[in-house]
Amino acid sequence: MSLTRRAFTSSLLAVPSTIAAAPLIDFSSGAGLFREHDAAKNGDFFNLNGNVLGEDNSKLTFPRAGRYLLYNIHTKEFLNLSELTDLWSQDKINTFFRDWRANETAQIDLRLVSALKTIIDIAKLKTNINRVNIHSGFRTKKTNDLLRLSSSSVAEKSYHVQGRALDFSIEGIRASDLAKIVLDNFDGGVGVYRSFVHVDTGPKRIWHG
Repeated sequence: MSLTRRAFTSSLLAVPSTIAAAPLIDFSSGAGLFREHDAAKNGDFFNLNGNVLGEDNSKLTFPRAGRYLLYNIHTKEFLNLSELTDLWSQDKINTFFRDWRANETAQIDLRLVSALKTIIDIAKLKTNINRVNIHSGFRTKKTNDLLRLSSSSVAEKSYHVQGRALDFSIEGIRASDLAKIVLDNFDGGVGVYRSFVHVDTGPKRIWHG
C-alpha cells in the first residue's frame, strides 16, 4: 500500500511541471509561438516595483534587456516575450496590452505577438536595439470614441477595439524604416505614423497617418 501511495504522489507532483512547459500555439503556422525559451532573467513578467496605474513611475527600475523586451509607455510596465512559455501567457499578454485609460482587458490576437517577434528579430539584424515601445493595444469603445474627437486618423471601427491591433516603435529605428520591415513580413493592416507603426490582423492594406 505504501508503494502505491508513493507512486500516486509522484504522479501528482509531475503534472504541474508538464502543464507549465506547454508552449502557446502560433495560429498562423501551427508551430510553437515562442520558439526560444530563454531562462528568466528579470524575475516577474512585469517589473512593477509596486507601481500602480496613476502612481509616480520615476523610481521604476529598468530590467536587463531581454531579446523580446516590450515597454508600455503609458503604464511603465515591461514584458519579456521570451519568458512567456506557460498556459497563463495569454492572461499576461492581455494585461500588458490593456486599455490603460479604462484599465480593462480583452483577448489579444496572438498573431500580433508572433508577428512582433519576427519583426524584432529582423530589426536586430539591422541595428542594436534595447526595447520595443508599445504605444497602444486594446481600446474600449469609449476610449476609441474619445480619441476620435481629437484625431481624424482614429477609425470608428478600429481593430484596437477587438484586441486585433497594436501601435509600436523600436528604439534605434525610424518609424519609416520600421514600416519597411513590417510591410515585408506582415500580411495585415499597416499604418505608418511619424513616431510609430500600427499593425492589425485585418485585411492587408497600408496608409500613412
